[in-house]
Amino acid sequence: MSATARIPLQEKPAEGQESGSREAPMLWESADAEPGVLFHLQLLWQHRRVLWRASICALLASTLVAFLVPARYESVPG
Repeated sequence: MSATARIPLQEKPAEGQESGSREAPMLWESADAEPGVLFHLQLLWQHRRVLWRASICALLASTLVAFLVPARYESVPG
C-alpha cells in the first residue's frame, strides 16, 4: 500500500528576491509508509527527551520496587 508524503521542493529564487524570505513549497510524492506512521514517528522524535526521562524513571521505580518487595518463601517439611 502506498501513501503520500510531503517533501520540500527546492526552487531557485527569482531575480531580485531573497532566498530565505519565504518557505519552500511542498510537493506530494508517494511513500511506502501508511499515512499516520510518519506523523507518529515525527511526534515521538519531537518528544524524545520526555520519553527518555519517563523510561529512566520507570526503570528506577521498577528496580526499587523489585528490591523492596520481600521474597516470601515457605519451606515444605521434608
